[in-house]
Amino acid sequence: MPRRRAALVIIFTLFSVFAFAKKNSDKPAPADENAIKVGVAVLKNSAQRSVPVSVERDRLVSAINHIKPPRHAKDAAKIVAIPLDSSSPEEANAQAKQSGCAYVVFTNLTDLRESGDQPGPLRPGEVRIGRDPVANDPNVAYRHETQRYAVMEFQLVNTDGGSPLFDTSASAHEATTEDGIVSMLMDRVANRVVSEIRNRNTRPPME
Repeated sequence: MPRRRAALVIIFTLFSVFAFAKKNSDKPAPADENAIKVGVAVLKNSAQRSVPVSVERDRLVSAINHIKPPRHAKDAAKIVAIPLDSSSPEEANAQAKQSGCAYVVFTNLTDLRESGDQPGPLRPGEVRIGRDPVANDPNVAYRHETQRYAVMEFQLVNTDGGSPLFDTSASAHEATTEDGIVSMLMDRVANRVVSEIRNRNTRPPME
């Protein structure tokens, strides 16, 4: 009987420990009051090939949230990306304000092609100079790999309005998958966004 009672006590103790651990693991992480929030709008796709725009938005959110401040940085404030539900500047900006974001990042995939694909029609204001990146690639069977080319336009705006803090683009030309090359560009966007926000947060005030 004593052994049985001791076993029951041990089982009860272990159950209590596991229950306590699960209860605490379900609690959300405490909010960082000093965090700088940036809203991430849904990717706009102007390219010839389709991509999962919400998935790419989430990829950018994750990339921003995984960038840690450099060691010995003057400003170690955490930068937190929040997914928004629209690519429309008006709707995304309104949602970002409601979520307490100071900034919004917008992305537009303007080109996504693979070896042999011809470029689409010129967009308003677009100028093309030089050799096309993939239209004249050697035959895929000859090279044993598919080259892909992508261009991502992106801008960072302040939710208080005004001109974009930056409005630029990034391109990549690699032997990889469509998902891989878009992911590569999203990582570049994340690094530029975090760098810009951190630099602005450490600049001395204007006199």
